[in-house]
Amino acid sequence: MKIVSSSGKGNFKLIEQNREIRELVYTNWFSEKAKMLLNGNKFEIKGKDTHPQ
Repeated sequence: MKIVSSSGKGNFKLIEQNREIRELVYTNWFSEKAKMLLNGNKFEIKGKDTHPQ
């Protein structure tokens, strides 16, 4: 399986055997969060908090 950039916005596609499995899409670019659903499992990527409270 490989991860390929799919847009300038930072979205990615999961590719397996030259077939797209799923696309990881940023739901809110400014919040630095991306989500996807794969085989009933939710995946979320969050940016590193560089300013902890």
